[in-house]
Amino acid sequence: PMMQAPAVKSRKLPVPKAEVKLQGFHWVKLPVRKINGTMWEGDPRFSNEEFAWDEITSMFRSDAGKEKAGSKEKSGEEKQKKKVATVIDKRRGQNLCIWLQTVKKSPTELCQDVLAVNFKSLNLEIVRSLLQFCPTAEELELIREWRVANEKKQDGGADSSLLLSPAECFMETMNSVPQVKDRLKLIETKLVHSTRMEDTRKDIGTMKSALSALIESGELEKWMEIILHIGNFINTGTARGNCDGFKLSSLGRLADMKSRANPRVTMLSYVYTFVEKKFPDLLKLADIEDILKLGTGVDVTDVEKSIASLKQGMDFVAKVTGTIKELDSGDKCQEVFLAWEKDNSPSVDIVKDDWDNVLSLHRRICQRFGE
Repeated sequence: PMMQAPAVKSRKLPVPKAEVKLQGFHWVKLPVRKINGTMWEGDPRFSNEEFAWDEITSMFRSDAGKEKAGSKEKSGEEKQKKKVATVIDKRRGQNLCIWLQTVKKSPTELCQDVLAVNFKSLNLEIVRSLLQFCPTAEELELIREWRVANEKKQDGGADSSLLLSPAECFMETMNSVPQVKDRLKLIETKLVHSTRMEDTRKDIGTMKSALSALIESGELEKWMEIILHIGNFINTGTARGNCDGFKLSSLGRLADMKSRANPRVTMLSYVYTFVEKKFPDLLKLADIEDILKLGTGVDVTDVEKSIASLKQGMDFVAKVTGTIKELDSGDKCQEVFLAWEKDNSPSVDIVKDDWDNVLSLHRRICQRFGE
């Protein structure tokens, strides 16, 4: 038979078990097999009586500082403190608990607001946070498994003081609302719609005004013709001379060309001085300068994305609202969103038509200037 290695004597004491949870000291333990031949091998050199275990307990208990002064003795009910269990991702659970403290509303109240579509309580920030913390299928399964396991422990006479953390309880409550994520997305769509619609209409109006001003003003074309003649004169005898027309982008180079006789004079400043002296009526172009500047600030891609988002939002409301399963008379989802979609869908089509007209105007101008 194989010989068993003799048990290694360790200096550790059979210390008593702490009556309360302590903070915990994070060390790296030596495996028993590595004790042999080290300072840790041998009989204990101290006894339990030499240690002030009560003092250590009061100094390093995990709930230190939370105990009220004078409450030294605890009742049996206080000693059996409820323990909190966490089954979802800890960081996500912590962020959810922090957020719940800021909204100052219980999960049940938040669910009632969602069911009643209560816009007095549900602003965009709250709705987006609720969407962020909506439970996933995996999280709900973890919570369900914990419930089942905990019930089995209780049936077996095990400690029943274990509770789920507020984060998991919140997720369970939110899951009691049918199609909660769809409902929140419907509410979010309505909350962002008015601002997005207003901004889009403003951009379309600005663009339309700028383009109309360009069409109605003949001054710009005359300025460009003057630049053509001066440019052709400067470029005489070169490949760039004898030009019949030029791209609008060339206007940006007027300020780059400086006079070698007087470096403070650019072609742009010369043309302006020439027009001011010879054709002062053309200075009326400055009257539309402000609206043209505003027009250049409108991003065509952003406007098109906004219109697409408005249309997608309306399509989502039309598609999803009818599928929502209402709970009771306090559930206002279908009532609110069916009426809202009916009232607002035509305005989205009008905005789309307005934008198509602006694009048509833009194409006309581009064609006019050879772009």
